[in-house]
Amino acid sequence: MDPLTLPIPPGIDADAARRALALGLFQEGHVSVGKAAEIAGLSYRAFLDVLKERGIPAYVIDDDEAFGAEMETVRRQIREVEERRAP
Repeated sequence: MDPLTLPIPPGIDADAARRALALGLFQEGHVSVGKAAEIAGLSYRAFLDVLKERGIPAYVIDDDEAFGAEMETVRRQIREVEERRAP
């Protein structure tokens, strides 16, 4: 993926800009929850919390392929958490 540089207006925090971009891409259906979380620089769970705070449904899955992709993202996130907790 090619890096993208965007000018951020004065007074806008870079983290807030990343979250706004991720939310927009997610709402437009361009990225999954997991990918949007990555773009936002948040954990999967934290991004779900952001969606909930804004009243945005996290899952609108209308086909088997999308469901499978989303489940794989959830499984990967669970593995990452379990790996961090392992002694």
